[in-house]
Amino acid sequence: TGVAVDRTPTWRDDPARAGRVAARALAFARAHLDGTPVAGEPLPLDLLGPNDGVFVTIFADGRVAGCVGARMAALDGDLQRITGMAFADPRFRGAAGRAARLAVTVSFLGPGAAYSAARLEDIAPRVRHGEEAVMVFQHQRSAVLLPFVALQQSLTAPQFVAEVIDKAGITRPPYGWAAYAVTTWLADADGVRKLVANMPPREPPTGLADGVARLRPLYLAYLRAHTRADGLRDG
Repeated sequence: TGVAVDRTPTWRDDPARAGRVAARALAFARAHLDGTPVAGEPLPLDLLGPNDGVFVTIFADGRVAGCVGARMAALDGDLQRITGMAFADPRFRGAAGRAARLAVTVSFLGPGAAYSAARLEDIAPRVRHGEEAVMVFQHQRSAVLLPFVALQQSLTAPQFVAEVIDKAGITRPPYGWAAYAVTTWLADADGVRKLVANMPPREPPTGLADGVARLRPLYLAYLRAHTRADGLRDG
């Protein structure tokens, strides 16, 4: 956009506000999965500041298993509602209900920038890749893609924009666009923390041996997940 990005911390960076919402979403998810009452105190209505929407993403055993977003009016009730809707996301065929390990992310959309109708190749350079969510809309069709999808699926900026068009089911121009700054918090069995560059923050290894010990199982798990039965790699 040609305008410097304002990195001043806001309520979206506050563990007592945004982090608390993520913890509450995980409580809703666990209660939904177990069929038990929700533990903990309801969130106050004024906990959040101005925002353009909140998205809850369910992870089942490390894989995305549902994602739903909405504007928050009655915070606690709306958060419970969209968490339940994420479990029923038809794209993932009930994968969240079979999870042995459950995690959630809550993504807060900041102020957006609207763009007039533009081609894919024109809009891709305007979006801060890996930092902003992108919305495309045309008449009654629209879709939003969160920035961590680019990391998860190894998408370039043009591929990321093409993916949101495909998600919306739009087959030809003209396209309407909007981009939103996003702050995402993760809640799982290890606690609540804000994602940094779309990844959970980690302490750096103490040395080479420590680094190898940490990375080896992650790398092997990645290879197993992306290697087909014929020995070739997916993608």
